[in-house]
Amino acid sequence: MIKQIESTSASRFLLFGIVVLLIGLIAVIWPLMVEKGLLWIIGILMIVGGCTQAIKGLQSGERNDKSFNLIAGLLFAVIGIVIIVCWFSLLAFFTLIIGILFLLQGVWTLMVALSARHSQGHLVMLLSGVLSIIIAILILARWPSSSEYVVGILFGINLIFCGAAMLALGSTLKNAVPAVVEGHAEPAAPTETSPSAEAPPENKGGS
Repeated sequence: MIKQIESTSASRFLLFGIVVLLIGLIAVIWPLMVEKGLLWIIGILMIVGGCTQAIKGLQSGERNDKSFNLIAGLLFAVIGIVIIVCWFSLLAFFTLIIGILFLLQGVWTLMVALSARHSQGHLVMLLSGVLSIIIAILILARWPSSSEYVVGILFGINLIFCGAAMLALGSTLKNAVPAVVEGHAEPAAPTETSPSAEAPPENKGGS
């Protein structure tokens, strides 16, 4: 039973890891296509969800419930349409936010590294802060044209690391299955008592 559970979990992690890794590679190679696809999927889901909620509001008997579902459903549907129509503007906004976050993170990391320059490991923090600031400058200097690749590449790199982690976990589980089976102690077979070891019969008659 343990072997079947471990083997199934290992196969699932390996399969999911391969799929996530492939999607990450596609996102790194064709970032704009992946970015557009993700935003379109989000927009379509919001339109479908908004229409469903609006229909639920029309079928509702209570007035307050009907008004809330209609307004919320229409709002979600409109936001979904805006995402599909203005996807590149939305992508440019996300890229601007990412650039600002990288800049703030780099400045904060530099400040912490300089304040703890006598401690061990401050050089690593200093290098991390400098790299974050350089990435932020590259993103913001080429904005909004950087929107064509920044979000997709970062998304792809994240998926690649996630897929690699799943593959490593699946491989670990798969290799752990034989060890679990070998370490499982088999129940001891009952030993038969030899006739010579049996207790002598009681002597009922006196000699």
